[in-house]
Amino acid sequence: MSKKEEKTGKHGKHSVDFTDERYYINRELSWLQFNARVLAEARDERNPLLEQLKFLSISASNLDEFFMVRVGSLKDMLHADYQGRDIAGMTVSQQLDALSVSLHRFIHEQYRIYNNEMLPQLQKKAGLELVTDHQSLHRKEQAYVDRYFDDFIYPVLTPMAVDSSRPFPLIRNKSLNIGALVCRKGGEELELATVQVPDVIPRIVELPGDEETGEGRRRFILLEQLIERNMSRLFLNYDIISCCPYRVGRNADLSIDEDEAEDLLQEIERQLKKRQRGQAIRLEVEARIDPRLLSRLAEELEVEGSEIYETNGPLDLTFLMKLYGLPGLDAYKEHGYGAPESVPELQQDRD
Repeated sequence: MSKKEEKTGKHGKHSVDFTDERYYINRELSWLQFNARVLAEARDERNPLLEQLKFLSISASNLDEFFMVRVGSLKDMLHADYQGRDIAGMTVSQQLDALSVSLHRFIHEQYRIYNNEMLPQLQKKAGLELVTDHQSLHRKEQAYVDRYFDDFIYPVLTPMAVDSSRPFPLIRNKSLNIGALVCRKGGEELELATVQVPDVIPRIVELPGDEETGEGRRRFILLEQLIERNMSRLFLNYDIISCCPYRVGRNADLSIDEDEAEDLLQEIERQLKKRQRGQAIRLEVEARIDPRLLSRLAEELEVEGSEIYETNGPLDLTFLMKLYGLPGLDAYKEHGYGAPESVPELQQDRD
């Protein structure tokens, strides 16, 4: 059989070579296109306002898992010097480079929607305002948050300064933290400090009503803002030079060999614990961060420039799901279905 005949199908048409990489899209880039469709629902004004909010939160949650598992897996292959190509013909390095560009673009779009579309609409339609800077609080609000800090936040905080005698602590996967550059009073050397934002306290704090804030509005502030407001109380012997929230994403790709594991359940538990201390593959910081603080954090966490994601707003947009769950906002949600109608022909009292 000639080569020409090999490429010709039953009806004389050329058959398709399904091994040709031109016919395929890289799996990871394809997944990002899926998450872009989730994000598109956050932009779709045909959806009720809080449903748009929920889709934005879901896109952030999806992205966390993508970094932990899919990007983590590629990092493992890169460190193992894997030279193979995927079905679309891309090497591991090419995939990571392409993903970095797409991920930075995607996250920029998330925060564009959050700042330019979501926050204004929440305030205009639902009367919800998120305070972005604790310095803009009114007098009554300042007194309230200071009492709130004393009663609920301060007792559960563990501030840590880093120097030659105290190494940088393990930063848990996906935990929200506040990094700071501090200087001993009377000294000159800058030191790194960090404190974890506690996850046992609601991240969204509703502020008390005040005639200064206007009628018909509910104001909220994020927990990390209250901690930043009181950083000087956490490091009494230091001057606070700068501080800013940061968040670490770690490689959490599970690798379980069922044949070698003596107890599969124990092995799964062990692997899940490793998720908290895997290699750092993403560092999220707010764009306002002091470059010196960012440099110190990147050095301690051993992340490179492309693994740093600067956001124009609060980290970890999954907190928006808590806003979605606030009472009294059903008018801005998708209306649920009522109880199903009974069908007389079906015997409801029988199994």
